[in-house]
Amino acid sequence: MDTTRTFVAVFPPADVVARIATAIDALRRPGDGVGWVHTPNLHYTLRFLGDLEPERLAAARRAAARAAGECSPFSVRLGAPGLFPDARRPRVLWLGAAEGEGPLTRLAAHLEAALAADGFAPADKPFAPHLTLGRVRDAADGAAVARRFTDAPPPDALFEVRELVVVKSTLDPRGARYEPLARLELGPPA
Repeated sequence: MDTTRTFVAVFPPADVVARIATAIDALRRPGDGVGWVHTPNLHYTLRFLGDLEPERLAAARRAAARAAGECSPFSVRLGAPGLFPDARRPRVLWLGAAEGEGPLTRLAAHLEAALAADGFAPADKPFAPHLTLGRVRDAADGAAVARRFTDAPPPDALFEVRELVVVKSTLDPRGARYEPLARLELGPPA
């Protein structure tokens, strides 16, 4: 049976993505050992669901629709740079949320509850708002990349979150390709 690799996310608008792209360009160095995210793929993941069969995908869409209906639109301001797991062993470079972290976390909690009601297992990690910019591939250069990244000021960008997106992710050697499967407006249905 066919499955769809799926996650649910919030995507910043094109103008914010352009600001992030400019910041990434300022950080890039030839051979820096970082796999930088293709900028149209930049997003805050609220929940990764993995490979779903068609009936589970339909359930995920329904759960996401319920969660979206329980939250009003809100604003997010890009936040400070961060590193997973830490500065000594950086593997993931990300931006947090300087404003809007609370509503983003509440949206993720509503999504988690809606998914649980549809029989999905709980998330394996608590939600932490972060927008992944890159993955460190070469641990030898990790410390230098981490310093350059955390010393750089984050792009100053504020955007309105108006929708939750259910996304199909297709892995490809050139980078993941994302296809929106459902765009769900925040707020109760009119």
